[in-house]
Amino acid sequence: MEDLLNEDDFIIKLPEYNPWRYLAVFYTVAFALLMLLGFSLQYLNEQQESLLIGVAMVSLPTGSVFLMAFLKKQFITLPLLTIAVAILIMLGVYYIPFIAIAISDNDFSGALTCSLVYVINLALCSVIILPIINIKRKRLLTR
Repeated sequence: MEDLLNEDDFIIKLPEYNPWRYLAVFYTVAFALLMLLGFSLQYLNEQQESLLIGVAMVSLPTGSVFLMAFLKKQFITLPLLTIAVAILIMLGVYYIPFIAIAISDNDFSGALTCSLVYVINLALCSVIILPIINIKRKRLLTR
């Protein structure tokens, strides 16, 4: 007599982890922070404005990328290419509006400066985050 109970009927298939739903929250928060920064710049004088933009162009993107990378443990299991693209998009959300504003004002030196900060921040975040994720991934596999 054939086996009436099939093992495949009892295996529950869990949905695959979708990192873009998790990352969309960070991208939305980044966009909201940029809008808040834009509104607050209207009420500052030129010296305060340049100080706020200088601090915001370095601390907000870097902090957001580190939070995004290390807040959720499932993020470590993603392929390195997906993680690198997520970092690229996150930093792009912060820097591309500044670059676009500088280009629209015919301030090409400002656009170049912002582009350089973008590339340097991307390189630093990638050099720091990707090896740490590799180490954590190896520890996770050895357990």
